[in-house]
Amino acid sequence: MFLKELLLELESSEEPVSKIMYESNDTRMLAIAFKENMSIVDCIIPDDVRSVNFHIIQGSIEYKEETLSVMLEHYDDFKIPLNNKYSINALSESICLIVYGL
Repeated sequence: MFLKELLLELESSEEPVSKIMYESNDTRMLAIAFKENMSIVDCIIPDDVRSVNFHIIQGSIEYKEETLSVMLEHYDDFKIPLNNKYSINALSESICLIVYGL
């Protein structure tokens, strides 16, 4: 039901919708839903994070850094480098999970 609720909230939103799915002392899992062409820009990983893994559950996105652009589709995953500014653009309606190692 969690992801269905996220998609329902997305229907009336003009920007990506995110919610924390799970949180413990050493892990945080965030779900993000995008409509086609929605973006998040100039993201920076918080200092207390040791690792970030990005998983595409549905749809396709473009991950961009200053010198890198990666197209990701459903079931793809990508380890986001720390200390880099990045942006994500949805190429289609998408659901993504970001897993932070704390």
